[in-house]
Amino acid sequence: MRLKTGLGILAVAGTLVASPVFAAELKIGVVDYGRLVEESPQAKSALETIRTEFWRDGDVVSFRASVPDRNVVVMNNGRAEVTL
Repeated sequence: MRLKTGLGILAVAGTLVASPVFAAELKIGVVDYGRLVEESPQAKSALETIRTEFWRDGDVVSFRASVPDRNVVVMNNGRAEVTL
């Protein structure tokens, strides 16, 4: 019985000694999603206005999309065939 108690105490003592080592490697981070969305370039570009132009030539509808604020075409030569 004493052997089991001694082993139990040894196990608890070993855990207490090793705990600071594991705790030193543990890192906890906090993410502020509001700030992330406000400052990320991806979020800023997602809020930009996209102008889409469509035109029809017979059974073919062509289209292109651009961002007027940056004077950039983001999609060009879009094409869809219309069949009824």
